[in-house]
Amino acid sequence: MSAVLAPRTSVLFVDDEARVLEGIQRLLRSLRDEWDMEFVDGSQVAIDRLSQRPFDVVVADMRMPGMDGAELLAHVKAQHPQSVRLILSGHSDTQSTTRAIGIAHQYLSKPCDAGILKSTISRAAALKALLNNPGLTQLIGRLENLPSMPSTYRNLLACLRAPDASLADAGVIVARDPAMTVKLLQLVNSAYFGLGRPITSVERAVAFVGLETLMSLVLGNGIFTECKALPAQWVNLDLLWSRSLRVACSARFIAQHEDLNKKSQDDAFLAGMLQDLGTLLFASELSEQYGRACDRVSLDGVPRCVAETEELGATHAEVGGYLIGLWGLPNVIVEAIAFHALPSAAPTTGMCLAGVVHLAERLVDGTHASGAPQGAVDLDDNWVQSLGRPDAWQELLGAWQVADASGDQP
Repeated sequence: MSAVLAPRTSVLFVDDEARVLEGIQRLLRSLRDEWDMEFVDGSQVAIDRLSQRPFDVVVADMRMPGMDGAELLAHVKAQHPQSVRLILSGHSDTQSTTRAIGIAHQYLSKPCDAGILKSTISRAAALKALLNNPGLTQLIGRLENLPSMPSTYRNLLACLRAPDASLADAGVIVARDPAMTVKLLQLVNSAYFGLGRPITSVERAVAFVGLETLMSLVLGNGIFTECKALPAQWVNLDLLWSRSLRVACSARFIAQHEDLNKKSQDDAFLAGMLQDLGTLLFASELSEQYGRACDRVSLDGVPRCVAETEELGATHAEVGGYLIGLWGLPNVIVEAIAFHALPSAAPTTGMCLAGVVHLAERLVDGTHASGAPQGAVDLDDNWVQSLGRPDAWQELLGAWQVADASGDQP
């Protein structure tokens, strides 16, 4: 019996210049066996083609006559939310970029380096394996942003409107809100800014875009929005954000304890801060199903990931990893978020970032505020055993308690 071949990734390229389409076609000729590619002239032709068949990825030029790329991708978002949406343009400014970033998942500059274009599309296609749930991928595909805490949103507004507003003050506020953090990093790491390496530090990201662009994000583009009221019996946003910050600080503490380099320590903090984005999405967009999952955990003792999978079709970790991957954050952060609940399933082995966040969560949830043990800790035993350090948890807990006694605990 012959093997069943996986379907090729389908990609629709849209531009009003025939020579540009021909150039992209030549650029990607070597991928004809891996990708099912079509090249169409203009937005209306693209809409007609999309009505005939679905595409995994739609890549549109920003400036086209009639309906521009942002307007086309707004149509794709409404009618075909399962498609990954990419803007490819060489004629833009920060204002149009921030406008597109609320509609496009990622923004690429034109002329685009062949390697960047290939890796971006390949990465988008690979996300399908991370979240195999059409309903959830469509829901996430419609998202422009995640809601921020009302108090944080108002504090940022007040900071930016103050005569003596500073980048440092704004950075501190944004860094304490996971929703603002992930959206700002999506913008800064877009190819429009042409960075040589990804930025994972919120403070650096704020310094990079500047106060004017940050104000535009808050007021002009609506990329940062206040959180709507959520069912209080199932989620307390103050506690959720507070816990996220504690996990982030704990993840950085572990990275330092393991003698990881400075970049890995920054990545650990960011991954710890973002590890519960899937929970926010569940609570804000699927509150009824999320409530049932919460009840099963608290009343019936069902493990959290089991309850989420059965009630919502995926875990908060899988949904969070898919979301930030879709928005173009670095692979190392995507992997950490997606596998932090079960690091033994992560592609990277050893003391990987997913494992660091896994341990950080257990430190936060398994100890009192004083650092004293609070009871049994639900560790991924297979992953811990794979480290070849059976006493790793006790070593870490001991270091945590020493840090607490000296006042250095995060």
